[in-house]
Amino acid sequence: HISWAFGPGVEGQKLALEDIVDVKAVQNSYRHGIGIRITHDGWIYSVSGFSAVQLTLKDGSQYRIGTNDQAGLVAALEDKITPGEAPAAEPQVKLRTHNNML
Repeated sequence: HISWAFGPGVEGQKLALEDIVDVKAVQNSYRHGIGIRITHDGWIYSVSGFSAVQLTLKDGSQYRIGTNDQAGLVAALEDKITPGEAPAAEPQVKLRTHNNML
């Protein structure tokens, strides 16, 4: 598993390596902020700087973990996980009409 914490009194997080299907180096922006937060990119865990590693899980959820050793963390995780595919987005249903009739 991979786990991280922010210190005493702050609950950490723990993910099973077998649930991780993708790992990549990313750069957070100012809009991601510092601390623990949920964004449209998934969960962000960051204490300083903008370098992070994005983990994508089998269920499609994503976590961004801030780190000062981005390349080292990516290499360590890529060595331990089996790449896979996150589930595809739900297909959109479209109505088809023939001769303008439903």
